[in-house]
Parts: sequence; structure tokens; C-alpha cells
Amino acid sequence: MFKLQLYYGFSGFSISAARLGLPDVGLISYGEMIDQGCLITEAASIPVIGDADNGYGNCMNVKRTVKGFIKAGFAGIILEDQVCFSSDIELFMADVLPYTVFVLVILKLHD
Repeated sequence: MFKLQLYYGFSGFSISAARLGLPDVGLISYGEMIDQGCLITEAASIPVIGDADNGYGNCMNVKRTVKGFIKAGFAGIILEDQVCFSSDIELFMADVLPYTVFVLVILKLHD
């Protein structure tokens, strides 16, 4: 699947489509992303950036997510500042964390 993504330029929705047959609307769990991420990073010959949605919960979950994505071999991670999961369709309606709160979440990763 990764080789198809690399060739055709598919986006992060591909994991949800491949595993669940559904669009990326926040249904893929942390564990599923880690499992799939290990497979993708092992097959990749280039750095892979993982989509961690909003970190799967509070500050402690974000910290766990970042560590897990690193262990899975991702070269980078995308963290959204949304309060809850949302699809691309709902993106314009999503509640967003205040800038100062999101900065604190990122700073908490260094603890």
C-alpha cells in the first residue's frame, strides 16, 4: 500500500481507507496507526511523516503518541490543535485549542 501511496501521492486518509474502507474521520486508533506506521516505515526508502490527529487525548496521551510514532519509525509527526476529531468536511467547524494551550501541550512533551 505504501508503494502505491508513494507512486500516486495519496494522503494520510489511505490508512483509514485500507484498514476500514472508510474516509479519514477519526476512526483509526492510536494502536492501529502505530501498527500500520511500523509497516510503512519499514517499506519506505524515504522519511515518512505520521498523522497523529490531535494526539489521541490529553497532554499525557500526546506525549505517549509522539514516543510511539518515533518508535514506529516516523521521521516526523503532524499534530492538530483541534479539541476533538473531525473530518476534512467538518474542519471549518472544529473547535481549536487556544494558541497558548497548544503551546503548553507541545512544551509538556519535553517533561
